Amino acid sequence: MSIKILADISVKAYGANDYKTFTYSTNKELGLKVGSIVMIPFGKRQSLGVVIKIYPQDHPKPSYKILDVKEKIDINPLPLHLVKLAKWLADYYLASPKAIWQTILPSGLQVKNPRKLKQKTKQKVLIAPQIKLNPEQASAIKTIKASHDRAFLLHGITGSGKTEIYIRLIKEVINRSRSAIVLIPEISLTAQTVERFRSHFAGSIIVSHSKLTAAVRRNIWLEVLNAQKPQVIIGPRSSLFLPVQNLGLIVIDEEHESSYKQESAPKYNAVITAKKLADLTNSKLILGSATPSIASYFLTQKGKIKLLELKKRAKGQRLPEVEIIDLTKEPGLITDKLAKAIESTLKNRRQVILFLNRRGSANALICVDCGHTVKCPNCETTLTFHADQARLVCHYCGHTHLPQSICPQCQSTELIFIGSGTKKVEEQITKMFVGAKIARVDRDNSDIEHLDKVYQDLKNGEIDILIGTQMIARGLDIEGVDLVGVILADSMLAIPDFSSLERTFQLLTQVAGRAGRGREKAKVIIQTYAPDNPAVMHSKEHDFKNFYLTEIANRQKHSYPPFSYLLKLTYSNFNEARTKANAMQFADSLRKNYKNISVLGPVVCLHKKAANKFRYQVIVKSFDRTALAKIAKNLKIGWTADLDPINLV
Repeated sequence: MSIKILADISVKAYGANDYKTFTYSTNKELGLKVGSIVMIPFGKRQSLGVVIKIYPQDHPKPSYKILDVKEKIDINPLPLHLVKLAKWLADYYLASPKAIWQTILPSGLQVKNPRKLKQKTKQKVLIAPQIKLNPEQASAIKTIKASHDRAFLLHGITGSGKTEIYIRLIKEVINRSRSAIVLIPEISLTAQTVERFRSHFAGSIIVSHSKLTAAVRRNIWLEVLNAQKPQVIIGPRSSLFLPVQNLGLIVIDEEHESSYKQESAPKYNAVITAKKLADLTNSKLILGSATPSIASYFLTQKGKIKLLELKKRAKGQRLPEVEIIDLTKEPGLITDKLAKAIESTLKNRRQVILFLNRRGSANALICVDCGHTVKCPNCETTLTFHADQARLVCHYCGHTHLPQSICPQCQSTELIFIGSGTKKVEEQITKMFVGAKIARVDRDNSDIEHLDKVYQDLKNGEIDILIGTQMIARGLDIEGVDLVGVILADSMLAIPDFSSLERTFQLLTQVAGRAGRGREKAKVIIQTYAPDNPAVMHSKEHDFKNFYLTEIANRQKHSYPPFSYLLKLTYSNFNEARTKANAMQFADSLRKNYKNISVLGPVVCLHKKAANKFRYQVIVKSFDRTALAKIAKNLKIGWTADLDPINLV
């Protein structure tokens, strides 16, 4: 006769925003452990679940009916730290077990005998030459190894050799039979990052990213779970949740990047989550950036994170000279000064990067007579004209239609395209520099194969001019680039958000850092209508500290993070009047029922409409995070919450 025992299980299908577990009965012979993944009956269907607790055999049976575990999935249990991290995520970010386990567990775990995928042919790995560390790099490594601190901010200017420090620390961790996770913010960085790390850790590298199929991601997940040797895992924020058995180091490169914040449930911040993971695994956490986030740098000033600085470039090169061009005095998409600088650079057989924080050929189709802008009927966002398709495109829902010849508002025929995107820049540059080899990178051509090819072509000198958006603003380490041009800095400044200056400074400084990696003489030209803006002025001097002092004073004055906590609440409904009325009613109730909070709004969202629903948002500000968590946990149908948002648009 089999012996029955009880187990508490977190159910993947449970969608409420609390970490409730359910008690099931199981045969002792099944050998369940904490972290075991099981199939269980839940309501009228079957669901995966994760064992959270095993009760002793003599534990009293409850009076109500207990269902049996249907089967144990035939894989190793999850590492204990991942089970604990799941509960922390649910509690801290008010997420459901459904959202948590969909994030942690790959799809297809319950499939019997899943199809084995063919391994790709192994690439030839070049053994990296031993690089001599400069004194700053050597000092940083020595401090990290000797320190009892767990979290470090490595603030190094662009080109200061942060990656070499990561590599040395990972080698030390692997020598102790422990694994490392390296997070990168953009898929566009995958090729060069993997190339660099593979030359040091051939056979130990595991790469994960969103462009892989579900089957490949499942196989990678199982490979990590079953690994007997230390691994170096490279990937985006979700790589934190791979089931690494013996973790010793977490590196978050470009830690300031907004892509480390998940925008769908669970709405976690990878930097904060990595700190918790480091605590659970007794690992060290390295945050690296030339332009740290205001929040992370603030924590160094408060002694919560240890600050390490690299003030010189690894090979001794000077930072590039930065020139600001005032577009109110010298208008044009490509000003004369920028055009002459491009011409001179090409004559010297060197390379150019042109950066624009937009995509498409034009931003909008607008009526000169009444000012009407053509928008998406589903999302109320401005449609972007794409010349290669001869269509207006919505970059939220994908709606497209032909450009109109008559204004629907006033019937005027005076419709013009305004604004410029990467395709428009490419078109003009192609006409200006006949014979130059030109490539473009933006969200419209961001598949991994294209990005890999562009990187290799740029590295091999087969591209003269690279045009791109944020995807080329960081990480590229190409010695042939002597000139970087920022077409229009103002597109970033115009975003109505408390973090817009921070994002602008970071982007300008990062893209400027792509120049001068190989030679002393390099230049950056920034075209802007706001040359006196602090973000522009301080980026000209590569001056993070003075920008930080200006920005942190402004944040404190207006009680923005890190001096307060924020909660972004969004209400959506098919009826516009009802949306506004319900949002106003809820905002009033918050002001009435909660003390020591500040309620902003409601206001119509920047993107007024999405999926045919009208959207209003309410911002709640408080010095007490628990008060915001209480509000977020008790929302009515139609409301969604983002606790600790990194932007408010």
